Amino acid sequence: GSGTASIANEITNLVKNVVGSGGLSLPAGIAAFGNAPGAVFPSIVVILVMGLINAYSFSLIGRVCSVTKSKTYSQAWDRTVGRRYGRKFNVFVGLVVTGKAILGTWSFSIVITSTCQPLVQLIGLTSLTKPQVLLGVTGLILLPLSLFERLGSLAFFSMIGQAGTIVTIFTMILRYFDGSYNVGGKYYGDLSADCVPLFGDKGAQAFFSPQSLVLISILSTGYIAHYNAPRYFFELKDHTTGRFNVVVNCSFLLAALTYVIVSSLGFLTFGENSQGFILDNYSFRDPLATAARAGVALSVIFAYPLLFHGGRDSMLALFGQDNPSTWSLRIVTVVLLSVVTGLAISVNDLTFVLSLSGATMSTLLIYVFPAFMFGALVKNCTCIHTYNTNWEVKESLWMMWFGAIVGVLGVAVTVARTFF
Repeated sequence: GSGTASIANEITNLVKNVVGSGGLSLPAGIAAFGNAPGAVFPSIVVILVMGLINAYSFSLIGRVCSVTKSKTYSQAWDRTVGRRYGRKFNVFVGLVVTGKAILGTWSFSIVITSTCQPLVQLIGLTSLTKPQVLLGVTGLILLPLSLFERLGSLAFFSMIGQAGTIVTIFTMILRYFDGSYNVGGKYYGDLSADCVPLFGDKGAQAFFSPQSLVLISILSTGYIAHYNAPRYFFELKDHTTGRFNVVVNCSFLLAALTYVIVSSLGFLTFGENSQGFILDNYSFRDPLATAARAGVALSVIFAYPLLFHGGRDSMLALFGQDNPSTWSLRIVTVVLLSVVTGLAISVNDLTFVLSLSGATMSTLLIYVFPAFMFGALVKNCTCIHTYNTNWEVKESLWMMWFGAIVGVLGVAVTVARTFF
């Protein structure tokens, strides 16, 4: 039957789904190629264009689900590509969902470290290192939450992060205009050498260097909510593709505007030294930054097991373990959580993790898989086989090749930038 959510409710929920802590890495995405204020201008254009492409892809998934009556991303794939080419290809979706969850929890662990270390400094635990803070939070909070199987009540706590996002944006606006982090400013003396504002002469023209692919890859992660497109479509009251497109267009426009504000103000405040998690640039004595860190930390900590369970269960399903025993779940949980924590300690560059995730898993979920699904749907279903749909299949294939090429180049640039 029809859903019950109004267009306004859907827009609110989808914006919350899209805009997360990953957007706080966008200033570092600009700093990857530029260090002059002019670098902001091409970045704004890219943020808006990427928002448009992601909105189209999200809408495309909704249209596929409308025709096939698919309630999940995997089901939409099975009823289009699986029906056309065989269900042996369904494993691709499982692998990507698992990989996306692992990379997502890896980035969450880095964010938890970055937000919690300044918070524990405020209570006098100044000698604790970042790895020690992460191990403490993982052992005392994340492990018990991840072992707990009934997680519905945790979704409420992740909403706190929306307040953290609002406080973060307010902090960035206020601190940019009041000059607290400029030379001689109130908090300038608290900053380490790699966090102080630093500007040079690489402006708009620097965007044409390969390093700009870091920003594009981060944006692929920043905009992703596509695996939830079927749910948003069917929960919409009187769900037609026209009403759904209103939701999608408004939501991605608001997300894009949010990212424009965060990326521009963060970069214009700290320039080349914009950290992978922009709150790392702000003083631990700054009360507004402290409030922002607390909100983001609570959001990520309580969202962590929701994402972790999705990846763990998808991984077990790939090995045919749809109903594992309690002990098997516990063992896999401890092992997988240990691996992710080890990765976060070994490589704690949030820009790298988000770029890698965007260039690989997000690219497949946003650009490649929807194009395959729509193409297979048109070939399977003669009722929608028209000149317009044939032309749109070509457009979706262009989107797929754009994503694939940018993804491959993005992986190369991200790995080279981090390790070489």
